[in-house]
Amino acid sequence: CVRPRREDEEEEEAEADDEAEEEEDAGEPELDEDGNPIPKKPKTPKPFDPDDEKMYKKLMAHLLEQFAISPEDDADAGAPAGDGEEGKPAPLPRQSFGVRNVNVYGMSAEDIVATVVRQVRPVVERTVVPQDGEELMQDDEEAADEADEENPDAPKPNPLLRPGRKAIHQYGLTLKYCPVTLHETGVLVAGDPANWLSYRGGRYVFVTPEAMERFRINPDRYLPAIPPRVPAPRLWLMGVPTAGKRTLAASLKARFGVEPFWLEPAFLVDVLAAATNPAGGDARGVAIPHTPAGSNAHLDAAVAIAAELKRREEE
Repeated sequence: CVRPRREDEEEEEAEADDEAEEEEDAGEPELDEDGNPIPKKPKTPKPFDPDDEKMYKKLMAHLLEQFAISPEDDADAGAPAGDGEEGKPAPLPRQSFGVRNVNVYGMSAEDIVATVVRQVRPVVERTVVPQDGEELMQDDEEAADEADEENPDAPKPNPLLRPGRKAIHQYGLTLKYCPVTLHETGVLVAGDPANWLSYRGGRYVFVTPEAMERFRINPDRYLPAIPPRVPAPRLWLMGVPTAGKRTLAASLKARFGVEPFWLEPAFLVDVLAAATNPAGGDARGVAIPHTPAGSNAHLDAAVAIAAELKRREEE
């Protein structure tokens, strides 16, 4: 059984390595034939590797030290500047700085800018995490449909007397669909009601907690443009073999950004396998996001049909 190392243990090991290197440097110098110390060759600094987390943290600690102000200096901060030397301008008054630590390791440049702006500008709107017990509103019509499924023998109410859909007004620009998946793949995928945030008065639902976290860092990146752009057309290509369907599909994909789907059993099986995989997957170059079980009736029906066809084929 191997216990994973904690982050503080890794930092202690890095500090111990640095102290060992300093002790080696501070050892007794070598002497020449006359007894004079031989000057040591300067160490060649290691090239900075942005993917080395220890080196990255060490660099950030060094940069923060440059901004650190001692209590004595802090007391003098903001004091009026004295007279400068003769022939030189008076120095500017000392200013105090507030340092905020932002962990940007592994983040894109766009997300770094958004994170820093939200740290230094308190007026910027932020996402709001739902409070304990707060859930998405459900339409009475949907509740009635669920009741009909649970009690099929119960008398059916008149559809004309059912209330209208009110829950749709709680959502943001992407309604019940995940804005991150829509931005990254151009595909409408219904979000999981367990993963949602509020932003600018609207609620946004996400397929995974990871997608929700990416939206929380930089929500404006994933919101659709206003007014919304016209979606790419959906076409059904048919033709005899060697007619050029794949070539035409590749051309349409390059022009409109529409991922092609093939109505072939092998391709559909790959799509179902990717959609039911917790990490998502890839089917012939098409990125298929993970869809939680029970959140998409069409996917659940397709999975059941595929399993039944496989069982009959084995028999």
